[in-house]
Amino acid sequence: MISKCLLVLVVLATVAITTSIIPPYVFGLRADRLANKSHNLLVGSRRNGDRLVIQQYVIQSPGTSQFVTVRKTLNVNKYETITLIRALDQKTDGTGAYPSLVKGGPGTCNVTLEFKSQKNKSINFLVMIYAKK
Repeated sequence: MISKCLLVLVVLATVAITTSIIPPYVFGLRADRLANKSHNLLVGSRRNGDRLVIQQYVIQSPGTSQFVTVRKTLNVNKYETITLIRALDQKTDGTGAYPSLVKGGPGTCNVTLEFKSQKNKSINFLVMIYAKK
């Protein structure tokens, strides 16, 4: 009986030590590196009958200043109403810019977005706007 208990304790200790030493791998890649660290902005929601009306890249390389700011105003047809705004960061490593909604947006026919880069980094976003008549 004592030998069985000792055997169980040895097996449990081996499993505990092994799982704490070996890093978590998923398909040969570390699981913590698989996380998407993008700074996406999603405002609104898809509605029945809406469609993609604007798809545009916002790209700005780092200039002489340490930080870069880009303001972009996008207009849809005056007979359409914005339902969803997607600003998708194309950098997945966490070095992308920070997007924000300045004015307009869902329920209006225009939107102004502002993108602020990180120090000495560029801006690279895909902006998609859905609207409905």
